[in-house]
Amino acid sequence: MALWALWLPALAAPMQMSAATGSVRFEARSSLHDFQGEAGVFEGDFDPDALTGALTVRAAGIGTGLGARDERLRLTCLETDRFPEIRYDLRHVHGDTARLQRGEGSGALTFEGLLQIRDQVVPVVIPARFTWEEAGLRLVGAIPLRWADFGIPDPSILISVMAPEIMVRFDVVARAAATP
Repeated sequence: MALWALWLPALAAPMQMSAATGSVRFEARSSLHDFQGEAGVFEGDFDPDALTGALTVRAAGIGTGLGARDERLRLTCLETDRFPEIRYDLRHVHGDTARLQRGEGSGALTFEGLLQIRDQVVPVVIPARFTWEEAGLRLVGAIPLRWADFGIPDPSILISVMAPEIMVRFDVVARAAATP
């Protein structure tokens, strides 16, 4: 019982996540071939008591491993010099929130929030799962996104036509913030 009492204060404070504790990836289809990419730099916070949080991705840190494609992605599609961040601000959480707030087990959640890519802010609903683990709170989910909804220029090139949608997947572990 004493260990549980020590863990409770960690649940009351916002928890932190980053690329060091998880991944944010995407899958894209094109007429030439399918490919994957990853957000190499991101950070976020999540407060399981208040059911609030945010995730910020450094746009210039997104890559697919192919230099020419990554350059087009960053310079033309995301315009990372003008729009350095992609941000999701959580507004509401539905689902197994009682279990989440008690810090026990696992369950299903639905995140409702605002996603900003470039200068477009779009309401986005994300189905997710949570699991309380020894390392912290694991959050896993996926959402299809249409690049046109965010004003992103068509990333297609003559020999490779892109599908209008990408699948974004996340698997992150939120941990109690380190105390100074």
